[in-house]
Amino acid sequence: MVNQNNETVDPLQSKVLLGHVNRFILSTVNYLTSFGFRCEERMEAMHIRLHRVDAALGLIEKKLGLLLLAGAIFFKDFVFFLPPTHLFGNCSR
Repeated sequence: MVNQNNETVDPLQSKVLLGHVNRFILSTVNYLTSFGFRCEERMEAMHIRLHRVDAALGLIEKKLGLLLLAGAIFFKDFVFFLPPTHLFGNCSR
């Protein structure tokens, strides 16, 4: 083998080269395993948070639906309640 200065260099022994390759593969696999584990933990935490938000949104939707059934009119920051006759028309004929 010849380097940049045209000097001959002895090749690496195959056992040494194999040891370096094995160490590189082992360290890469360890890193990827720990990285995957951390990603899985974060995704699980995000999943739990998403379920909490979904449950809170469901409660808000139910409350809003009850207010609409009760005849609430929303105007900016105020809520006005109308009598039920305004919702279904005049029921007394």
